[in-house]
Amino acid sequence: MSEPLTPPVSSNPVKRACDCCHKRKVKCIGDGSRPCKNCSSAGLTCTYNAVPQKKGPKGSRAKIISELRETQKQHQLANVGRQGFGLDAAQYQAAFARTPNLLTMELITSCVDYFFANLYPTQPIIHRQKVGETIGQMENNVEAYCLVTSLCAYMLIQPNMISPGSIPSSPESEVPPQSTLPLGITLLHETLRVRKGHDYIESPTVWSVITSFFVFGSYFCLDKHNTAWFHLREASTIAHIIGMHEEQTYKHFDAIESSRRRRLYWLLFVTERFVRPTSVTHARSLTYLQSVRITTTPTPVPLRNHQSSHNRRRPSRKH
Repeated sequence: MSEPLTPPVSSNPVKRACDCCHKRKVKCIGDGSRPCKNCSSAGLTCTYNAVPQKKGPKGSRAKIISELRETQKQHQLANVGRQGFGLDAAQYQAAFARTPNLLTMELITSCVDYFFANLYPTQPIIHRQKVGETIGQMENNVEAYCLVTSLCAYMLIQPNMISPGSIPSSPESEVPPQSTLPLGITLLHETLRVRKGHDYIESPTVWSVITSFFVFGSYFCLDKHNTAWFHLREASTIAHIIGMHEEQTYKHFDAIESSRRRRLYWLLFVTERFVRPTSVTHARSLTYLQSVRITTTPTPVPLRNHQSSHNRRRPSRKH
C-alpha cells in the first residue's frame, strides 16, 4: 500500500514585507536578504525590525516616504553626533535635552508683547501670527524651541524689561521689580546648548537666521561685542546659504513672508556695517547684493535712502 503523499516543506521563510513597505502599504519586492526594489528606488534603508501589527487605514504614501526619509536622516545625524562627542545614545540625548519648566506661556507672551511694542519698529523681522504658529511647534521642533528661547532671552536682557511675575501690585509699591537679566542669560545658554544637538548649519532655515540674530542681540546687550559679532556673521552666512541674497528666492513665498524675509536680509546688511567691533575693523563684510528689493512694491527703494534711514537705528543695549 502506497504511503499518502505529503506536500514538500519549503526551506524558505514566510514572505514578509520590510518595515518601509509595510508602513507605505505597498507590495514588498525582495527576498529579505537584500534591499527590496521599493526601498532602493526611494532611497530608503531596508529593514525588518518592526513587529508585525494589524493593518490600519491607508494614508498618503508620498507623505509617509518623506517621514521615513526624515526619520532615518535624523537617526543617522544623531549617530554621527554621538560618535563625534564620544557619547552613547542616553548621554547624547541628556546633553542636549531641554530644561523642563523653564518657559511658561505667561513669560513667552510677555516677551512677545515686549518685542512688538518696543523693538519691532526697528527690527520688523517676525510676524505676530507666524510667531504664534512657531510657539505651537515648540514641543516637536528643535528649531522652533530655540527661536522662542532666543527671542525670550533677547527680551529679558533688555534693560527696561520687567518679568511678568514681578510687576508690583500698585505704582506706589516699594518692592522693586525683579531683574530679568539672570533668566535671560539662562535662556541664552539654553538656546546655545539645545541648538548643538540639531544640525542647523547643514540643514538651515529662516528660523536659523532669526535665532542667530537674536543671540547676537543678546550678547550685544551684554556688551560682549566679539561674541555678538560672531553670531551676527553666523546669521549672515546662513542667510546666504538659504539664498536670501537672490531676488528669485522671494518668489516662492506669499506677500507677508516675502516682506518679512526681505526685512531680515536688509537688517543684517545694515547691522553688520554698524556694530562691527574695533578688533575686526578691517574684516571684509559678506556680500550683500542690491538686487534684493527692500519692499515688495513694484518700485525698489533706493539703497542710499534705506541706509540713511536705518543708520539712526541700533539694537537696544544694556545701559
